[in-house]
Amino acid sequence: MNPVLLETIGLHKRFLVGKTTKGPYLHAVDDVSIRIERGESVGLVGESGCGKSTLVRLLTRLLDASDGAIVFNERDIGGVPAKDFARRPDRAKIQMVFQDPTDSLNPRYTAFDSIAEPMQLLTDVKGGELSAKVNAIADSVGLPPELLSRFPHQLSGGQKARVGIARALAPEPELLILDEPTSALDVSVQAIILQLLAKLRRERGLSYLFVSHDLNVVRLLCDRVVVMYLGRVIESGPAEALFTHPQHPYTKALLSAIPGAGVDGAPGERVRLSGEVRSPIDPSPTVCRFYGRCPQGAGERCATAMPLLREVAPGHSAACHFV
Repeated sequence: MNPVLLETIGLHKRFLVGKTTKGPYLHAVDDVSIRIERGESVGLVGESGCGKSTLVRLLTRLLDASDGAIVFNERDIGGVPAKDFARRPDRAKIQMVFQDPTDSLNPRYTAFDSIAEPMQLLTDVKGGELSAKVNAIADSVGLPPELLSRFPHQLSGGQKARVGIARALAPEPELLILDEPTSALDVSVQAIILQLLAKLRRERGLSYLFVSHDLNVVRLLCDRVVVMYLGRVIESGPAEALFTHPQHPYTKALLSAIPGAGVDGAPGERVRLSGEVRSPIDPSPTVCRFYGRCPQGAGERCATAMPLLREVAPGHSAACHFV
């Protein structure tokens, strides 16, 4: 086991949806504890609305948590207000590659400016050294020097994706959070960018938190996978073990939707979920989040006791009474 780079402990994020501080509250992230080891790539999956994006914004300190701790490099960074975190050295060590490279790049900045800005804000690199480093980073992501003077509208989707990756690498981070970095790209370009990300991780010893709806990509790039449902982690384990022997009924349903899922590529039986998703607004602390949709049926325990994560195999945990 490698040293832990980032760990969350009992992380919560609640959004007020009522007119008074008494609530009600939307529980976007509810008691989430995960870890990312040095050099490890962790996949984060789950359907839309499960809390992935909120968790990412908490980890990058764009949002303040309601409760819990975020420990990075053995320091609790969760207690630092998000507005103050930008001035801390840790800011350079946690960087993010956004989902849409077009929307995330400043249209008034050239590719050179976009890559240089994090170094200007977060490091002491200046002058000729700055120019040399920008060129070196651009080269490492396969961005030709002649493209550095171009603006985003003059670049292709793949080129803009490379600028976004180079910008994230500029302050020499230890952790890259990748929020569906290829979802806005053509399929042919996606493969090239994914190969680039795998290469950069090997060469630089980076840790990744890879958020994606594409489970095949997660299986290819990630060492471990964390599955979220309605704000909670319901399964976590080594990628191969989770894909071949999923334990939670929601994970089984999720994996059954992959085209060609099954043994040796043969189509497996599709697990179809019925019922309504439970409300994330002030959910009951004593009812399983998956209650009412579970294809295994729901026992009395599911309605009276929230299942907690428990280890079912070395490094593999699931939150279900019937595992």
